[in-house]
Amino acid sequence: MLNAMERHFKSSDQPLFVYVQTMASHGPYDSAYMPEETVLGGGPGTSPEMSEYLRRAAMAQRDGDFLMGELKRRFPTEPILVVRYGDHQPSATRDLINEVWGDDSPDIGEGGAPGPFITFYAMAGHNYPLPPLPDYDPLDVAYLGTVMLEAAGLPLSEAQRERKRLMAACKGRYFGCEPRSDILAFHRRLINSGLVGTP
Repeated sequence: MLNAMERHFKSSDQPLFVYVQTMASHGPYDSAYMPEETVLGGGPGTSPEMSEYLRRAAMAQRDGDFLMGELKRRFPTEPILVVRYGDHQPSATRDLINEVWGDDSPDIGEGGAPGPFITFYAMAGHNYPLPPLPDYDPLDVAYLGTVMLEAAGLPLSEAQRERKRLMAACKGRYFGCEPRSDILAFHRRLINSGLVGTP
């Protein structure tokens, strides 16, 4: 990835988008991932599954810090925006989720709340002033691409401008947006335009 970035920066002044999906911290957590790595997990009294999750999370943090260091070292003058986000709660936190949501916690809770799919997103910059994040808690993932594009200073397409409008109108909710007709009308326009297909 870093070599591809270097080639791009040497040959083009156009923006570059890089997507990296990491799975090392993903479950299951019933065995040690890369057991040769001496990274601490949970302390005394922590379940084995949670301890392994915390161990992997510490490895991910370490690797993320290394990546940021390499970006700064190899590209000292390039403006770079890094966005990190999760896709759902890990299975190791199931007991904690059940304490909040109950044993039958839904994927989408009452009022469109995201239930166990609630997670995080964060931004970091190198030679790049970070804009304030949207003041919506939670922010549904359907809006994250729009937030990323705007934070990167890239022009928004007509569809992304409409997502931005919906984000404000729905206060950061997408699946739980009221009135639901606004979201359905947006979906219909995407289908009619050919941007998305139907099954």
